[in-house]
Amino acid sequence: MVEAPVGFHCPVCVDQARRSRPTPRTTFGAKAGIERPLVTISVIVVCAVIYLFQILPIYSSQLATSLPDITRQFAYAPIYTSEIGLNFEPWRMLTSALLHSPQQAAHLFFNMIALWFVGRAMEPEIGRLRFGALLLLSAFGGSVAVMYWSDPLTPTVGASGAVFGLFGALFVLLRSSGSETGGVVALLAINMVFSFLVPQISWQGHLGGLVTGAVVATVYAYAPKRQRGLWQSLGLILIAALLLLATWWGIPQVTVF
Repeated sequence: MVEAPVGFHCPVCVDQARRSRPTPRTTFGAKAGIERPLVTISVIVVCAVIYLFQILPIYSSQLATSLPDITRQFAYAPIYTSEIGLNFEPWRMLTSALLHSPQQAAHLFFNMIALWFVGRAMEPEIGRLRFGALLLLSAFGGSVAVMYWSDPLTPTVGASGAVFGLFGALFVLLRSSGSETGGVVALLAINMVFSFLVPQISWQGHLGGLVTGAVVATVYAYAPKRQRGLWQSLGLILIAALLLLATWWGIPQVTVF
């Protein structure tokens, strides 16, 4: 028997009552009580490890001949999704988000700091799968913008598109819950100004990730409460399909002058 405040209960009855009790959920449909932001931590670790392999050949001539140049092999430029490109490699639109500039450690540092501060708060609120989908689609959306508005021969790397997607999502989620958004707006304004003014920063990837992240968060925040998970999944599928369609439509548009 199991002791209870009102007497004793049989273990079978306690187990049945526990199973029938509804699972507590957050405002956005995630299971309440998730504490560790595992997706956030995993992405940071993966980016750090990949960066190590990016910079090792720079400091060792022996490794430079034995290790592949992963920066060159997985960075994205619109030419890799062009009809006139020698190598059609569309997967670079996603792999480039895990790379960072080997010559600028600050590129990795600031992206991972932003990912950590936003991700550790957002991931438990929306759930790990939703958070992972948000990062993935934001990175994809950033590459789609790069495809349309960047120099076809200029490679881009970095998780900035995904990070800006988090910024856009944070604004929408705070807005939907009635929270203060002034700080997020100021942060976005400052970062977008830097994106346009500082050379060698892909404002296209930042803008594409920002818009995509905001759209994904809109699906999370405003999906009907009844069968919320289903509606959110359908919304994500639609967003992914639109990004794929935009990529397919843009393939003939990429021109090298």
